[in-house]
Amino acid sequence: MLGRKIDGAKPVSLPHVRAILEQRSGEPDFGYEQQTSLEYARKFAKLTPADADKLMGELAEYDTLKPETITKIVDILPAHLSTLQAVLLKDRITLAPDKLTKVLELIGKFRTKMVAPPEPKVEGEHAPIGGEPEVPAAEAGKGEEEGKKSKSSSKAKEKAAKAETPLDASAAEGEAAAELVKSSKVEKEKEEKSEKGEKAPKEKSAKEAKGEKAKKEKSDTKAK
Repeated sequence: MLGRKIDGAKPVSLPHVRAILEQRSGEPDFGYEQQTSLEYARKFAKLTPADADKLMGELAEYDTLKPETITKIVDILPAHLSTLQAVLLKDRITLAPDKLTKVLELIGKFRTKMVAPPEPKVEGEHAPIGGEPEVPAAEAGKGEEEGKKSKSSSKAKEKAAKAETPLDASAAEGEAAAELVKSSKVEKEKEEKSEKGEKAPKEKSAKEAKGEKAKKEKSDTKAK
């Protein structure tokens, strides 16, 4: 802001900072510092300028509150007694317990009028058309393993659809793939155990037959 004279200074709440900078944002000398301050005010301003003026006017009725302190209260809108006391303590201000309660009640009325900050825009992010992608149902007649694979695939698609960024989607797909590999390993272990269980009786029968044959040969030898 070259060529302008500062006649004085006074504390300004974030809602007013936002309104002032938005009004000046089209000027040729609106620089990087002003743009950064505007983005900060847009993100953290909790009231409209009109509501901020009303709250500041009502807080000004407490003689012990300084203009700087009132501005901080308007910007923060403390919801808890400890937060309000921290703001007052920084400016070395003390209020009686009944006055603290009244100030909190006053702030609570204006907290219901809080404005939502603008949603951040993410480059390359596109909203899914028609909601979340449909997951085809498992075909009838397939085994339990196929059903588990279909379920894991469904989870992967749901997590990828709900991910806020491409990085989150990749992580969700990786997690689902790990679950699918784990499920396949469990199924393989079950099959191996089943095969071992089937081989055990056959091996036992073969050993018994071999033992009987050895006994018979021994008996024949003695008879001779």
